[in-house]
Amino acid sequence: MSPSDENSPARGLAPLAGRDVSLDATLTPATYLAATAMDASRSASPGPSARALLSQSLRLPTLTVTPRDEAEGDPRSTDAPAPAHDFALGSLLGEGGMGQVRLATQRALRRDVAVKMLRAGEETPAKVDALLGEALTMGRLEHPNIIPVHMVGQTEARAPLFVMRRVSGVNWRALLQEPGHEFFAARGVARDRLEFHLDVFLRLCDAVDYAHSCGVIHRDIKPENVMLGEFGEVYLVDWGIALNTSLETVAPGVVVGTPMYMAPEMTTGDPAQVDARTDVYLLGASLLEVVTGAPPHRGDSLLEVLAAASLAEPPTLPATVPTELAEIVLRATAAAKADRFASAGALRSAIVEFRGHRGSLEISAAARERLADLRALASESPDDEPTAARRDAVQTCFTECQFGFLLALREWPQNADARAGLLACLELMVRVALARRDIEAARRLLSQLDDPSESLRAELDALAAARAREQDEVAQMHALRRDLDIKRGASTRARLFTAVFLFGVLMTIGIWLLRGDDEDPSRDAVSTLQGIKIALIIVSVYVVAVWRGRARLFNTLINRRLSLVLGAALVTMLVNRVLHHLLGSSPLLMLTSDLVAMSGVIAIGAVTVHRLFASVSAAFFVPAVLMAIWPRWYFEIFNIAAVVGSGMAVLAFRSLGDERDPGDEEQP
Repeated sequence: MSPSDENSPARGLAPLAGRDVSLDATLTPATYLAATAMDASRSASPGPSARALLSQSLRLPTLTVTPRDEAEGDPRSTDAPAPAHDFALGSLLGEGGMGQVRLATQRALRRDVAVKMLRAGEETPAKVDALLGEALTMGRLEHPNIIPVHMVGQTEARAPLFVMRRVSGVNWRALLQEPGHEFFAARGVARDRLEFHLDVFLRLCDAVDYAHSCGVIHRDIKPENVMLGEFGEVYLVDWGIALNTSLETVAPGVVVGTPMYMAPEMTTGDPAQVDARTDVYLLGASLLEVVTGAPPHRGDSLLEVLAAASLAEPPTLPATVPTELAEIVLRATAAAKADRFASAGALRSAIVEFRGHRGSLEISAAARERLADLRALASESPDDEPTAARRDAVQTCFTECQFGFLLALREWPQNADARAGLLACLELMVRVALARRDIEAARRLLSQLDDPSESLRAELDALAAARAREQDEVAQMHALRRDLDIKRGASTRARLFTAVFLFGVLMTIGIWLLRGDDEDPSRDAVSTLQGIKIALIIVSVYVVAVWRGRARLFNTLINRRLSLVLGAALVTMLVNRVLHHLLGSSPLLMLTSDLVAMSGVIAIGAVTVHRLFASVSAAFFVPAVLMAIWPRWYFEIFNIAAVVGSGMAVLAFRSLGDERDPGDEEQP
């Protein structure tokens, strides 16, 4: 097609690169545009033509090409001898700007082959040169992933053609567009389609790397130009615009290739800028279609597609693409040649390495999903579900997430995604533990981080300090409650007052016995001096009893206060008697004031220490009133009051029971 054709989709492209553009008339910008331009590229070549190169080494043989429907019977079943150059043409296999490919049968070998020839009436010198150039290129490339050329020749009408192996299969692009293609079932490809496509890609890299070693740049690598045979064969086809750097020099002026896959340097039309890294870009563009389903450059018009190719913006890859594979795609399709892989072999090695790491990456990807679940669980309100169930769910999710990342790192220690995921997982659980105020769990998780953030350390230190303060406060509250627990030491107090009570009863009985029945009832039973002696004896007994039970009586604040109140009441009685003796008061007044004073001291204890003392205070105050009413019986009333008051104290303390801390042993 001429670029000057007013219906050509290439009109208006010259301002883009300042070059002429020739396109395959059978394709449109909405599909995969092929700017083969072989006629212009070959005519612009100042180097020797392919026809000239071939003619220097051999004379093109004449091949007998007969339409199959003109032959008698099956050309493969005849027993008649046939020349080696005798072919029976069959159906059309494919057609493009470079001509057509037809099925044929080589009669001598009785095998099916593919014959590429020009369309009738298009045998221009440029196209003849292009066709023979493709044959020459393919003939030099003997590789398992490049279709072998069996023969190059011309028809009796001197039309050039070449014979190559017939490939029965499907092109790669069809498989990429149809995940449910019957080819997958026939080949036993079940679920892991990416592994299948990567295997195809590796063999494609092998073919390109070999071609580069022979000085051939393909310039039109794309999934559509990769054929997959029925028995696992993989072929890189369509070498029509390949650049054979060892045989020819192409002058600037023509843009060739498929715009949707083009490397940016191809849009300039300068072949001098094209090298092996250009094919690396095309390989990367094909790999991009494998992982995204689309080529790198798209647009509503050919001009937009070529403009996108000239810019070669980094493609946007979905999050489902493994990180390492995404980095390979981005590097292979870098706009600058220096940023790409140096060769197809280097790109192949990167894919091989990725495949070796793929198991680790898949495990890491699954762990990432659990990490997302963990984040969701950690962010839920505690009221969304029972606390115990929520904690179990968080812990289970964390265990699975951590195990996944650790397993991925075990498979591949350099898995950066797994390492980052493990760090995020542990940091998240540290924050969960901090939110729960679980210092030990947070400290244990933090110790698993190689380099924990300062913020996490600061939060943990702050929580530990707050917990220490709380524990101190709790300890102080516990100690205070223990100090104020009146039940502690109650049995010891009861024994103390029982001893005092029994001692008072014995003294009372003794005084009554000494007094006798024939004594004058009006005579004083004791003098004030005797009262002082009796009080001194009682105080001494109390002091000795308290000293004996000090381990239990002085171990809490409440016991110390109770002992102090009771001791103060007895000392008050002693002091009161000493004062009355010095003042010369009567025993009646002395004993009455004893009861009043002791009742007052004990009443203060009821207010400041424990209400238990209220009844004891009343037991001493009421007899004082009775002694004032019936002074004749003051001595009897006093002793009864002493016995009743002490007994009430004993009963009250015994009614409290006794609580002991572990290890609180009573000391003698």
